This record gives sequence, structure tokens and C-alpha cells, in this order.
Amino acid sequence: MKREQGNGGAGPQARDDGRTRRHGLKLAGLMAGLAGLAVSGASLAAASETLASVATAEASPEPPSLEQLLQQKLSELPKSVQVSTASRFAQTAEQSALTYVLTDEDIRGLGLRSLRDVLDALPGLYITSNSNFSFVGARGLGRPGDFNSRVLLLIDGVRVNENTTDAALIGPEFYLDVQWIERVEFTPGPGSAVYGNNAFLGVINVIPKRADKLQGLRLGVMVDSSTRKEAQLSWALRGSEGQEAMLGVAVVEQPRVPLAFDTAPALVDELQSLNTERVQRVFGSYSHQGLSIRGGHSERTLGSGLWLDVRDRSRGLVKREAYYRNSMLALTQDFNLGPSTDLTLDISAKRTRVEGRRPFIDEDGTRRVWRTANDGRWVNASLRLGLNQWAGHRVALGWDTQQDYVQQIFLGVWGDPEYYLRFLARGKGNGLFVQDDWDLGNGHHLSLGLRRDRDDRVDGAQLNPRLAWTWQIDADRRLRFVHGSAYRVANLMEFAQNYFVEAPQMLPSEERVRSQELVYEHALSRHTQLRVSAFRSSFRGLIGLNDMLAYVNEGQMKSLGLDVGLEHRWLDGARLQASATTQRLRDVRGLVPDNSPKYLLKLQYQRPLAGGWEMGWQTVGMGARHVGDEHLGAVLLHHVHLSTRLPGGWSLGLGVRNLGQKRYGDITDPGESQMRAPGRTVFLQLTTAPTP
Repeated sequence: MKREQGNGGAGPQARDDGRTRRHGLKLAGLMAGLAGLAVSGASLAAASETLASVATAEASPEPPSLEQLLQQKLSELPKSVQVSTASRFAQTAEQSALTYVLTDEDIRGLGLRSLRDVLDALPGLYITSNSNFSFVGARGLGRPGDFNSRVLLLIDGVRVNENTTDAALIGPEFYLDVQWIERVEFTPGPGSAVYGNNAFLGVINVIPKRADKLQGLRLGVMVDSSTRKEAQLSWALRGSEGQEAMLGVAVVEQPRVPLAFDTAPALVDELQSLNTERVQRVFGSYSHQGLSIRGGHSERTLGSGLWLDVRDRSRGLVKREAYYRNSMLALTQDFNLGPSTDLTLDISAKRTRVEGRRPFIDEDGTRRVWRTANDGRWVNASLRLGLNQWAGHRVALGWDTQQDYVQQIFLGVWGDPEYYLRFLARGKGNGLFVQDDWDLGNGHHLSLGLRRDRDDRVDGAQLNPRLAWTWQIDADRRLRFVHGSAYRVANLMEFAQNYFVEAPQMLPSEERVRSQELVYEHALSRHTQLRVSAFRSSFRGLIGLNDMLAYVNEGQMKSLGLDVGLEHRWLDGARLQASATTQRLRDVRGLVPDNSPKYLLKLQYQRPLAGGWEMGWQTVGMGARHVGDEHLGAVLLHHVHLSTRLPGGWSLGLGVRNLGQKRYGDITDPGESQMRAPGRTVFLQLTTAPTP
């Protein structure tokens, strides 16, 4: 890494959005509620068992694909569904490490409008926001001042975390509209033995829809009570020889984004008129005979009002602007080298730019613009060899690399070459990994993995093992144990921040986590399943902001947690999913870290109603937490969505987010004031069915 400095020194902020300088739920009740749900669900299932045996055909002995299962509403819990996130190749859920899945049926039925909403519905995850950027925490760890660098985000297996902050972009700047998402898989826990850097708290894999789900031309529009308007258009076809192609375009406009802070009533209208957002997305894919090409581009423009000079309000209000631009192109080729050997080649190129512009008055009284920009360009490539020569035994060998061609953070006054700071870096990382999967017989499955990574940003190699053991006790009960480790290295933004606050010698080293998880799953009937997961983690050298706002390695932290989940399906297609998570995270002094809720609650209920309507209900709960000296109370949010099919191939959706008008907020940076979350929002959505 290197820096360049102009004669004028550093400016008033080091990030495009100005964040660098700015400084319950009861577990007993949750568990009791879940236990009651389990008992009632088991009773309902037992009472309907005889009817179900007549109304439901015997399951096929061949494991169905997820796409086949999603073609119909299921009254029974699906078994042997294939997932791919935990191991980077398709395997049944019985063999995989614990992976949570949210499907397009859930997205549509619950009225989820963004990847942020989807992740907030998954067990163990919680989302915070500063009205500009969405931050994801996992199992009690969501450090203020971070940019989602401890979760790895994939699109169809392709890494898309950007390379200046290592951020996983889960907000409106994400490449895919939710209407184009087939499912989202989340594998919690360390994943560096498979994916390397950033797979620290878990891996999120977003699977786009194939042509059979988007066949023909589809149009969707949405408006809501906060002046937000969205439109998306997609076209897809499947050729006679198996070719598949898809192209989607989406636009979002919001001319009056609600204010995230309190202000004088006389100023609300003027300030809100300057709060604007515009998003554009395009995503396309093509596949044929083992070749897959995916490409996407997103742009997001934000405006927000502020006083040009807080000491002299007569100067009036101006607009601060932020711009996000992201592009990706990925190619995957699968080679069949024989009946028991396969080879996969992945190559992808990405580019990102985040820019902020903030007007200010200099010492001479002249209006100037302070400008920040993050630029990144990088290429990822991987080669994976799969060997299946032995019955019940698969070996996977792989190599990954990331070449960072551009990593730049710029801070300076617009048009003044003498007044700037520029941080530059170029580097590369390489990883070699091996996985060995065994069916040991008598219901036992063992997966062993080991990965060795070298990164220009740290000295020495990173070695991360993984062990996953599954015991299928009988047809209804399953026990899993997973042990793994992961690491994350400091990124360019953390280096730049330390130099900006005059602490360059504090550049932190890599952080590490070691984790174990024991999962028990019990199918109480063909319609009801209970899951209990106990996990513990030991964190070493976590990177966080100190009192000087410099990034440093902190002392050891330990966490213990329990997650209880229940799923039940009724004969009429209704479905209930509920989970309660409790975690105890402490540092070496026995203190609870910032933004670490003790409890999380997720509940989703979907059922058909009379007259062709369907209802989706969602409850999301988060326990109390603190950031610095600020206390943030417990939050319990309720969302409801109604949908139906209209004549002419249209579908209608009517939803309400934050039904109870809960007032709450988040603090995403140390020393920052609380940013208010949106209140009740009503939205109306229309989509067309596929047309040939």
C-alpha cells in the first residue's frame, strides 16, 4: 500500500458519506412460545396423519431438485433438497452443514422487497442502517464502523464483496431485483476452509432464477406511501437444445426519502425535498452445455439535505450526494472428464466506484465541494476438480485467486490538486483447498476440509481446517457437528482511516475465529420439524475502532449461543416457520460489545385465504443493545402482505411494513447520533405472469 498527499493536508472527512469523523425480548417467553407451537403443530400433524396418508402420494425415492419442489405448494416438509453454499458443490441437505434457505415463494408471499429484507428474515442475522447503507450482523456480532466485511456474499457461487472495504452490498445497490431471485442460502459460521477471506461469520449465496421461472416477458411495478416507485422488466427463454437466456432491467425512484433524524417542523418539508434516491439495475445470464455467463450493473444515487454552514443558517440548505456504481461479469465452464471426474473453471471481473460530494464554506468564505471516492477493479478465478471414483466418497481439489488491479481511496477538494489524500494499493491472494466427503454407512457422513491462503496484505500463510459430521439417527432424527475456523485481513479503508487520524503505525493484523456447532433436527411428523442448534465461537484480534477512531486489534472475545427453530406445514398449503436465537458475547473484561443483541426472533406464517387470496405474516424481533453510552431498546416489528391473481395474468400484492408503527433507530458508528428507522409503510405491487 502507498499514499500520496497534497500540500493542503487532509480534509474534513475520510469517507464519502461523512461517517469517519462522526462519532426485552425475553428468551423464556420465546422458548415457551416455540414449545407451544411445537406441541400444537405435532398435535395437528398427528390428527391429520390418516388424511395425509390418503391425500398425499408416496415420495419418490429419488431426491427432488429444489426447482421441482417449488413448482407446487407442499403440505409436507421437503426432504433431500440440494444446496451448494456450504461446500461449493451440490449436495443434499442431510450431507451439508446447516444451511438456511429462503425461496422465491417466501419472497413473494411475505412481500420482501430487497435483499436486505430477505436477510432480515433468516435465522441468526440482524440488519441495521444509517439511512444510507445497510449493515448485517450475525449471531450477536455486528461491529459499528464495519462495512459487512465479515460475511461473504456470492451470486450463484461468484464472490462479489468489493475490494476497498471488502463490503457485501446488500442494499439497493445490489445487482439483482428480488423478482429475479430463485432462493437465498445462508450457511452460518466460519467458511474460510472453503472460501478464504471474509467468510468469517457466514456465507450468503444468492441464486438467480432460471429461464423456466422467468419464461417470456414479465413486468412488475410497485408504489408505496413513502413516495418510492419501482419498476422491473425481465425477459427469458429456453431454446430447443437446452439454451437458457435471461435479461432484466429495474429502476427505483424516491423523490422524498423520509428523514432519519428529528428537526424543526418548519424545516421538514424543505429538508425532505432534498432527500432523494434513484437506483438502476441490469442483470443478464446465458447458459448452454456447461457454459454459464452472468453479468450485472447497478447504479445508485442518493441526495440528502444539510446546512451549508451550521454557524450561519442564513446560507441555506444544500444537497449532499453519494453515488454507487458496480459492475460484474462472470463466466463458468463445467467440463465432464469422465463418468467420475468433473472440472469447473470460474473467471469473473468486477468494478466498483463509490463517490461522495459535500459542499462546504472555506476560510475565505468561498463555497467549495469536498469529494471522496473509492475505486476498485479486480479479477477472481478458480479451478475445482471433483473426483467420484469411489462409492460414497467424493474428493474436491481447488485453487482460487484474486488479483486487485485498482484499489484507491481519494479525499480532496473538488478542482484543487494541492489539497488531497490518495491511498493506493495493488495486491493478490491465492488459496489452495481440498475437501473429502465420505458416506461412512449406518447413517454417518463425514466431510473434511483444509485450505491454505496467502495474501499480500499479511505475512505468512493462513491455514483453516473444517470438519462436518452428520449422523442420520433414523428417518426422522439427525445430528450434526461442525468445527471450523476463519480469518479476515485488514482492508484498504481501515489502513486509510488510521492514516487519516494520524495513527498509521496501528495498522491491524488479521483477525481469526474458531467455532463449533452441534445441531439436532427432529421431524415430529411429516408436517412438523424441530431444530435445536448450540454454537460457540472464540474470536482473536477482532478489528474495531478505538477512542481515537483508529482501527486496532482488540482482545479475545467468546460467544455461546442457542438457536431453536420450528417449521410446520398444513394440508391446505399454509406454512409456519419460527426461530429464536440467544447469544452471549463477551470480551476479556466480561463486557458486552457494541451492537450485540442478546435475543433474535424470526417468525413467518403464510396461508391461503378465501377468494384466491394469500396472506403472509412476518415478525422480526431483536433484543436491547448499546453503542457506546447509548442504549437501544428491544424492537419487535410486524409486517403483513396480501396477494392474489387477477384476470389477464396479473398478480396483485398489498403489503404493510412496520404494521405497529414502531419507533426505533440504529447507531452504526461510534459516537454517532441515533438514526431513525422508517415508520409504517404501505405498498402496492402489480406483476404480470410470463408471456410466451
